[in-house]
Order: sequence, then structure tokens, then C-alpha cells
Amino acid sequence: MNKRLGCTIVSVFAFFALLSLMAVLGFLFIRRQNERARSHLSVPMVLVTEPAAGSSFPAGSYLEVSATAFSKTPLIQVELWLDGELIEAQESLKTGGLTTFNANFSILVPQGEHSFLCALSIPLVWSVSLCQLA
Repeated sequence: MNKRLGCTIVSVFAFFALLSLMAVLGFLFIRRQNERARSHLSVPMVLVTEPAAGSSFPAGSYLEVSATAFSKTPLIQVELWLDGELIEAQESLKTGGLTTFNANFSILVPQGEHSFLCALSIPLVWSVSLCQLA
């Protein structure tokens, strides 16, 4: 009878240990899935380091545009747009993209006042940084 009681106690202990392990693993799996879902919803940021916002440049000169993009989701491309027209795009050299993407563009400044923006290629997400050119 003692042997039977001992086996029952070990079996019950093993069952609860296995049940606890499954609960912990299930919790970790759900937590990871939630983090992945949230990372796809986070909005990336673009920091234009050159030129300063509101800067003026003479028509016919070349303007160097430097931008750093940050995102939890890897960025595959950074684009420079001038007055709604794509001027140049730079793709990530790393397969799958980068979470910090440094881009440098050189554009010929056209006559008149213009706006440019840097856009990031992430499905369904765009981040914009504006600078006026005169």
C-alpha cells in the first residue's frame, strides 16, 4: 500500500509540474506574439540632420540631404521626395532591412520654393520629415 501511495504522490507532483511548465511556456509564447504585433504598429521616425528646417539654398546649387531613420521594424528603403515627385531611393544593403538606416542624398535645387520629405518603406507605414527650400 505504501508503494502505491508513493507512486500516486510522484505522479500527482509530476502532473502539476508539467502543467505549470506548460502554463509558463504558453504565457511566454503569447507575450512574444503580442510584442511582435506591437512592433509592426510602431511608427518609425526620420531625423533629417542636414539641411536644417527652413534653410534656403540658391537655385542651381546642389543640396546635400542627410537623414537617419529609426524603426522597431526593419526598414528596407528610404526615399527622398521633392514636391510630390520621387527624386531618389536608397535600399538597405542588409537583406531584411535595418532598424537604423542612414541615408544621404544630393539634389539639384530647382527655381522657386519647394518642400521635400523622406519616406520609409515599411508596409502600411510612412514617416515624413519636411524642410522648405527657397
